[in-house]
Amino acid sequence: MLKIENLIVEAENKKIIDGLDLVLPAGETHVLMGANGSGKTTLGLGLMGSPEYLVNGSIKIDDQDLIKASADQRALAGLFLGFQHPQEIPGLNFRHFLRTSVNNVRRFRNQPTYSVFEFSKLIKKTAVSLGIDASMVDRNLNQDCSGGEKKKNELLQLLLSEPKFAIIDECDSGLDVDAIKVMTKVLKRLKSQGVGILLITHYERLINSLDIERSYLMTQGKILKSGHGKDLAKATLEFGYVS
Repeated sequence: MLKIENLIVEAENKKIIDGLDLVLPAGETHVLMGANGSGKTTLGLGLMGSPEYLVNGSIKIDDQDLIKASADQRALAGLFLGFQHPQEIPGLNFRHFLRTSVNNVRRFRNQPTYSVFEFSKLIKKTAVSLGIDASMVDRNLNQDCSGGEKKKNELLQLLLSEPKFAIIDECDSGLDVDAIKVMTKVLKRLKSQGVGILLITHYERLINSLDIERSYLMTQGKILKSGHGKDLAKATLEFGYVS
């Protein structure tokens, strides 16, 4: 499981996350909601080890504490962060980036790495399942891509990386109805593979389409409320953050 205890995330000497506790078992999907500025995106970045934040507390995958680990070490341990707004990186070929990152994870897990030919076949197969034009991977990372294309690129990376736990920030941002269906399919597939998912979203259709074990309402850097299933998420969508 992913276990977070007394997490404190600071930026410029200001606490944004203040003593947060959360447990995400493998194979479960949890939804995190909260008003703008409540700390949801900061939580994801802090968990992933973004260098712009000072992070204290405990972040454990099983018995491995990652609080002092770098972002790449957290990725190797099985943590994945899907960004609200994936960045463009000119000059970095997407195909090369994917193969390098996936092979690094597999090497860490003592799994065989992919040759160029093997990885090309894998990319094509996975891209087709996502409705992605496989030629997209020959661009530089997210360069000249729409918001929806960037999200699909990230889904491709997510599936190929095979993480243990995925934190996905506003995954519906920039997606049309058909792309939301693809996102739903990917999230269900990950869940069936035993991946724990922390989904930061306010998109009712996505919430209704998923099996959700727990919902959280976040405010001022803390979990204000939590509840089993999706009842809390539905109530929040209907009545707002203050009820």
